[in-house]
Amino acid sequence: MSDNEILAAEHAPAEPLGDEAEFAALVESFVREQAPRVFALVEEVGERADAEIFAWGLALAEHAEVFGAAGRMRGSFGSAESACEVLGMARELRLVWLPET
Repeated sequence: MSDNEILAAEHAPAEPLGDEAEFAALVESFVREQAPRVFALVEEVGERADAEIFAWGLALAEHAEVFGAAGRMRGSFGSAESACEVLGMARELRLVWLPET
């Protein structure tokens, strides 16, 4: 088999996975399984006197992305827990997971 034949075989189109509706359902299921989890890093004010959202985050399979609620901060962390730990060095933060839908 020549190099061109090997390349053609590697890039040959795969057979369709069902009809349009079945494929759409497969794609939707795949996306739901891969969807990030949303969390908030909540800063405690005083001793349980008040709280405000310090940052929002998205936890993906391999890392977490964090966005400051005031729009002045953005960061990548190994996990939501590590984001809370690192950013909580200078303030009292609590990790709050939003319910999965």
